[in-house]
Amino acid sequence: GVAAAAAPFRKGLVDAISPGHIDAADALTCRWTTPHFFLLTADELQAQWSGAAVSRSFVASCRATATVHPEVAQQAQWLWEVLDELDDAERARWFRFLTGSSRGPRGGANLRIGPRAGGDGAFPFAHACVSSLDLPSYSSRELLRERLGAAGKA
Repeated sequence: GVAAAAAPFRKGLVDAISPGHIDAADALTCRWTTPHFFLLTADELQAQWSGAAVSRSFVASCRATATVHPEVAQQAQWLWEVLDELDDAERARWFRFLTGSSRGPRGGANLRIGPRAGGDGAFPFAHACVSSLDLPSYSSRELLRERLGAAGKA
């Protein structure tokens, strides 16, 4: 569990900042040599290590900061609606398609949504390194949802 995953982190932290030899396995001793380590809760540490869950609130923060090209403004609106309807696992799968990670960075992601040629016959294209999505100008929300689902499973 979390304790097993935290042990190597604790050892590294103790090794890096403690004055002298401290046994990282001794939680009582470590507690006094690394007090700032205990300022974070387990949830905060998990978020620092592996990012935030792709929850509805995370998607809302992404939406608030996203840059959307005017040609695909309607499709981007549908995208946010569809993402809001998905469950956490489906949103994580879609976010992995977009960014290469199924968890988001703390504070949201800086997404860019631009146009892609091909209309209804094309699939969305993600540039994971820069969190950018090229969206075709789909004619319906349902088609966008179908194409996003297929892209997320690829």
